[in-house]
Amino acid sequence: MTVAKCDSEGASIVLLGSFNPGIFQPAWFGAHELIKPEESESAKINVIHPEVSAFATDWFSIQVLKERFTVQASDPGHYSPLADLVLGLFQLLEHTPFDKMGLNRFLHFRMASEDEWHRVGDLLAPKEPWRAILKKPGLRSLYMQDAPEETTSEGAGVKVVRFVRIEPSQAVHPGVFVEVNRHHETSGTDAARVLMKVLRDTWRPSLDEAQRVAEHLVTQASER
Repeated sequence: MTVAKCDSEGASIVLLGSFNPGIFQPAWFGAHELIKPEESESAKINVIHPEVSAFATDWFSIQVLKERFTVQASDPGHYSPLADLVLGLFQLLEHTPFDKMGLNRFLHFRMASEDEWHRVGDLLAPKEPWRAILKKPGLRSLYMQDAPEETTSEGAGVKVVRFVRIEPSQAVHPGVFVEVNRHHETSGTDAARVLMKVLRDTWRPSLDEAQRVAEHLVTQASER
């Protein structure tokens, strides 16, 4: 049996709140030693505007809207620095209000054959209920949610919900794309500080869990 191999992947940290996009530019990051001077100078700026800011360095990309902050890396060796970047950033911007955070990992698996690729869809979305209404049914996208959990951090309650999305990969063929999102919500004046503590404590376990979930899904098809 040939097990599907991870061909490419990425991880991201998403915050929902109220942000000032114009602050988030390479020169500011460099001036505050969040990135190296050479990274600041060589960063590719997509847009810097009061409504949206987006730029990329050799190891991460960032996009900030007024209500959404997203930072992403595609090399597993940069996942820990990615969390450190966010922690350092919002230690400086400690009064930035946000109360929701998503810790995300996505993986593209190259399947060993077309048959194994189809078996993923057959396993997760059986075709029989669809044959009477579709000529050739096939899985396009499946989005699953786990039951919410309640945890505490810094004495505050945090609601955690895990989401899993699986669909054909747009990067490899025959391939499967799996994304795992751990969504966190809290409230109160210390919400941002609480979520940064959650990030510090759970980033690595969240990444490891996401890999286990993804491998479990694609391995089931390989073993059928």
